[in-house]
Amino acid sequence: MNENDTVSVAEFAFGDNDTLGAIVATLVSADLYVILSDVDGLYTANPQEDPDARLVPLVRELTPEIAAMAGGSTSSVGTGGMAAKLRAARASMAAGIPLVICRGREGGVLLRAACEDGVGTRFEPVEGSHEGARKLWIGLAEVVRGTLVLDDGARRAVVESGASVLPVGVLRAEGEFAVGDVVNVVGADGSLVGRGVSRYSSDEMARVHGLRLDVIARFMPERGGQPAVHRDELLVL
Repeated sequence: MNENDTVSVAEFAFGDNDTLGAIVATLVSADLYVILSDVDGLYTANPQEDPDARLVPLVRELTPEIAAMAGGSTSSVGTGGMAAKLRAARASMAAGIPLVICRGREGGVLLRAACEDGVGTRFEPVEGSHEGARKLWIGLAEVVRGTLVLDDGARRAVVESGASVLPVGVLRAEGEFAVGDVVNVVGADGSLVGRGVSRYSSDEMARVHGLRLDVIARFMPERGGQPAVHRDELLVL
């Protein structure tokens, strides 16, 4: 369970306590993560603006359509809003931990959530999915220093085949980062693919993006054979 706005650590730039709660749930290998909110769960649209908005009882995959339902923060309590709760759900599902978003003032809500009694919105991870602790820390807790933008082929290889991020598939690098810094990996449309440890600095990426590894090895032998982000250091979100 995560109570809003109880912890603030300046260097841990998670952006919201919902994600912090997901990290704690991962660290203690929780069976369930419950976010008590001032809303009933995820709706198909903002229920304050759309009378036809419907509660979504179960989510098994965080598709772009699901993400579009979230919007920004509309709550008078806390800072994250539903978009932040979906980020927490994405992280929790990557760790193999179910997450429930529900109204905290509803009677018996925790028991109902634990008993899968149809309360709120339940985010159910794929059976058997569980990323390692290092990947989860990289993807959830480390401060992001920059961004790698992938072409469509590289994005598919990472998402569908678990491939590393190769420089040949990088369209461009954004921000300033050093070797070993954590970067966002995004698609050409800006959608988040994952987060990982960059094996090139931003200056180096400006030189090598779009090039094959054998070509890079000719003028940067110290980087020969190195992916931009190795799959063992990449959390796909």
